Amino acid sequence: MVWDWNEDADNRVSELWQLMKDLSDCRQVIYSKWFNGRATFFSPQLFTAMLRIHAHSGNRRNRLSKHARRLLEVLENNSPLSTRDLKRLTDLSGKANEADYSRAMKELF
Repeated sequence: MVWDWNEDADNRVSELWQLMKDLSDCRQVIYSKWFNGRATFFSPQLFTAMLRIHAHSGNRRNRLSKHARRLLEVLENNSPLSTRDLKRLTDLSGKANEADYSRAMKELF
């Protein structure tokens, strides 16, 4: 299959893109960038079941590191904030705290 966007290209490439667009607009499936930012389609039944399992898996906040919990708390109470202000309010300013800040933000994402 040739993945070029010209008149010699295999039309299945554009058909795949159109199918993705049609599926994301319809109400027969749930579209989300759920896994690693990749487009994922779920049946409504599977999506509902996954939400139920996720909701019963316990309080995710308790599994966060102390820095991630503090960042989340400050963001919930004071958003929007600049990065500089967020670091200042969570005592994560400066070069020495950069790794802790980055890990905590990655954890929250």
